[in-house]
Amino acid sequence: PLTLNGGKLSTDSIVGFNNLDFQSGTFEQTHSDFNIGSAGNAGSYVHLSSGKHIAVTNNASIAADGTLNLSGGTFSAAKLTNHGTIIANGGSNLFMDDVVHNGLEIRTNAGSKSRFYGSYTGSGNFTGPGEVHFGGDFRPGISADIVNFEGDVHLNYSNSFTVELAGLLSGEFDQLVIAGDTWLAGNLAVELLEGFLLSPNNEFEILDIAGTLSGHFFGLGEGDLVGNFGGEDLFISYTAGDGNDVALFTAGISGDINEDGFIDAADAGVMFGNWGSLGMGLADGNLNGDDFIDAADAGIMFGNWSADIGPTVDFEATVVPEPATGILFVLGIVAVLNSRRTIASMHNFA
Repeated sequence: PLTLNGGKLSTDSIVGFNNLDFQSGTFEQTHSDFNIGSAGNAGSYVHLSSGKHIAVTNNASIAADGTLNLSGGTFSAAKLTNHGTIIANGGSNLFMDDVVHNGLEIRTNAGSKSRFYGSYTGSGNFTGPGEVHFGGDFRPGISADIVNFEGDVHLNYSNSFTVELAGLLSGEFDQLVIAGDTWLAGNLAVELLEGFLLSPNNEFEILDIAGTLSGHFFGLGEGDLVGNFGGEDLFISYTAGDGNDVALFTAGISGDINEDGFIDAADAGVMFGNWGSLGMGLADGNLNGDDFIDAADAGIMFGNWSADIGPTVDFEATVVPEPATGILFVLGIVAVLNSRRTIASMHNFA
């Protein structure tokens, strides 16, 4: 067979790449695609160890039964589409051009790094405990989707991370589920798909991080405004979920504790069930953020009493109290609760 041991071998196309005795150097293919798989011109398995380089000026693809194993070597193509398996095994493995990953896996083994500096898109998962770096245009998923990472994720300074929102349910907005640690930098962009509109009290957990979180997106601190979409402001939090997840959210009219679109007796019931308690959050009725539920929170609630902040309801079939009635209802419960607390204090003193 033909042997390549150093230097460069350049050809328009090749049939049976696996018949090449590739020991070291650069194999360059021009004017045709390079296809890895049982039916492709490169065979089903391509292994590039240190000192081996493949450069394809056209596109390259990996079929479902194909594997590209990078063990110190490099592979480049104008666009690489993966439907199979890519293995990054040892050192830093660079993908300088565009990558589409809808395949079985991109596996980054321990001590290895996969670095994507061209555009990246796709719904394929990342396995292995190594590091995955994005430094180009990063658009996860096919439309809105969930992408899983078993290792660490770095969104580098040169990265532009685009999140697509098409609904509120899991899988209807882009989400990265990361088992390792996460480093954030670069830009964040948000796009709404398929006529989806934001409304008050929406939340989208875009990064679900099991490890630690470091950094933030460029120009976006905790609670900052990401943008306005259809008249609705969208904000960002780096303390969502269990305290270190990243979420996008819209503000609501304060007092809608159960997030049903209305501020009514059901919300008051939650608040007064926790009346006088310390260490409470918004979902418990702590509307002013002081960790204590008292008359100040009740004042915020009845200031927005009966506010319609959500879907339309059938008012002929639904009893909604008038604002004055709501205020009397809230004040009455406040008075009862305060009197009970006074009586209890006197009893304890006695």
